[in-house]
Amino acid sequence: MTPEQVDKPLSARFSRRGMVLARSGWGPDDCLLSFICGGDPEYGHRQYDAGHFSLYRGQSALAGDSGYGGKNTEDHNGVLFDGKGQQLKCAEGRITAYEPGELATYACGNLGDLYNNAALKSYNRHIFFCHDRQRPYMVVYDELQADGAEHTYTWVMQGINATGFMISGEGMRFELSGEYPVIFDDNSGWQMSVMLFASQPPSFTQDINETKWSATASIIEHPRLRGDVTTSASPGFLAFLYPRREGDPVPTVTRVAPHALRINWPDCTDLVAFAPAETDGLRTEGVGFVRR
Repeated sequence: MTPEQVDKPLSARFSRRGMVLARSGWGPDDCLLSFICGGDPEYGHRQYDAGHFSLYRGQSALAGDSGYGGKNTEDHNGVLFDGKGQQLKCAEGRITAYEPGELATYACGNLGDLYNNAALKSYNRHIFFCHDRQRPYMVVYDELQADGAEHTYTWVMQGINATGFMISGEGMRFELSGEYPVIFDDNSGWQMSVMLFASQPPSFTQDINETKWSATASIIEHPRLRGDVTTSASPGFLAFLYPRREGDPVPTVTRVAPHALRINWPDCTDLVAFAPAETDGLRTEGVGFVRR
């Protein structure tokens, strides 16, 4: 029996762990999203990783996890506030919203207080995952509010292949020469454009992150993408992540509001919004996913 034969759902929420899983299907080239917020155990594997997501396509982790040895926020796919990550861990799950759907699933996590910084007033990370089997994708919206002073916000994503038991940076690389960064997994042939929008154009750089699978393991190097925005307003990070192969259709993605994207495919148009939005005859009354 396969999961499809027993009609297993394409998304699930695990409240105690603070985790949402969503997938496009159960085949070898399908896409899987893991989104976590809170749920750290009292003992054992505890990390500063609330709001982290991992995105897999086929045999590739195009947005991976740095493993047991990478404990800090900068070792995950998250946001740094004035160069610093989370300072507190949280035992309870922090998934504050979960709305599964046939075409797309929405989830939200609350993590602002985990930075333990009075200047950061609130932070909610919202995600949508599109279950379209031919073109699965995710949209991430970082809703941050600070004290009105100028701060630097850094959107971080790891280029690490963690599909097996051991992590590796082998074959993973970022290209920053185009309009948006692209991550390539040269071992599997998968790639992903990182279309990151913000209140002002992010400054993209990459560096090498060194982590370990465990405290006694050897150091593993992998590339890491950083997108910096310095502003006294909210940075309004809004990211479109679409894992694909060379030759697959690439949509035109337009930011139509600080909290909404319009995605134009050759045969349809999607509106992905985290608050009321309207564009090109598509409309949401609040958080919503609409396809025409």
